[in-house]
Amino acid sequence: MLFLKVTIKAIKQTFRRKERVLMVFMSPIVFFAFFGFIFGSGNNGDITYQIAYINNDLGSSLDYTDFIPAELNYNSNNLGDLYLDTLANNTSLISNSGTTLELIQYSNVEEMTKDIEKQVVLIGIIIPYSFTESLLASYNYIQNNSLAEFPVNVTSVVKIFGDPSSSNYQSGVALIHSSLNDYSNLILQTELEGGNITTNQFEVNLEELSQFAYFVPGFLIFLVILQLVSMSGILVYEKESGSMERIKLSLIKSEELFGGLLLSNIIIATIQFILSLVVITIFGFHASGSQWFIGYVIYLIATINISGIAMIIASFTNTTQDASSVSGIMSAPFGFLSGAFLPVPAVWLIKNSLQIWDIIPTYHATQAMTSVLIDNASMVDILKPLSFLLIFAFLWYGIGFIIFRKNSNY
Repeated sequence: MLFLKVTIKAIKQTFRRKERVLMVFMSPIVFFAFFGFIFGSGNNGDITYQIAYINNDLGSSLDYTDFIPAELNYNSNNLGDLYLDTLANNTSLISNSGTTLELIQYSNVEEMTKDIEKQVVLIGIIIPYSFTESLLASYNYIQNNSLAEFPVNVTSVVKIFGDPSSSNYQSGVALIHSSLNDYSNLILQTELEGGNITTNQFEVNLEELSQFAYFVPGFLIFLVILQLVSMSGILVYEKESGSMERIKLSLIKSEELFGGLLLSNIIIATIQFILSLVVITIFGFHASGSQWFIGYVIYLIATINISGIAMIIASFTNTTQDASSVSGIMSAPFGFLSGAFLPVPAVWLIKNSLQIWDIIPTYHATQAMTSVLIDNASMVDILKPLSFLLIFAFLWYGIGFIIFRKNSNY
């Protein structure tokens, strides 16, 4: 088992140099502790409410546009559409400073509640079939009776979906209540206590994620990218120190040598992943065991990709310092192009089929890790990015193996 000796030697080599120990093992602790401290408690600044809606309002065949306030500038027989349009565009219905709304239309309740669970949207509302007729009946009732108290048959019930344990949800519900009341009073041209529109809330259970949580998948992949520095440095050091020449004189085959080096990288990556998991959990990010397992698989496959790229760098550099410099320079752009820090825009090589980022292995690692840890995706759900990642793992490690072996005359 000569390849195991290579593995042990490579791991010992990592621990002998303080800068590599700091890079490999302290980086996840410092990295996640820093961002966890800053962002772990969430964002207290301006808030954007993503509001999902389903408008079931049937409208009315009657012409009632004469009594709609002119400032709304709206010609339609559907007061549900008018409410949503006013909510999206009329800031007078939103009293909160720094608050913006993003309305997203849905066609069915199941899809809407699923996205609430995944926190794609914060709140879901359903405008009832009788929304317009209710307001018209209320208007006529007020004109004839001058009373602010309505019979039950002319009230309208708007359904609200979300997680009551979320503070943002509670604020969003208060905003919707206020906007519905203001809208009702505006349409009916009267000041009513509670208006004629009521609401009924339906609980959707979810885990509220902090801003820090959305950084976790990308930062995990960036830690893999940072391994370029130590991996390439170790390989060049073997050439510098003459270890590679001594290895050539032994009976070890090239496949055993590079298999042992890869195994050492996987072991170090495993330790790094566990350290990251511990720090991430301390700062409030929680995922199921299956999510972490799939995330670990993604982490290891990404490590194989980076191992191959590290061999290519080591093949064309002559000193450890040169290898570390080249790897360090590459790491930051690699991280940005992978979407580790910010989502990358769509840039198509083939329209709706192939993006320019698809040629970067860690881009697929970031996509897969985000789907698993944030959207709770299963292995089946991430087959596409995982397949790309596996193909690139064979490709990059194969190319690195061939180039480094040829360059080392092994």
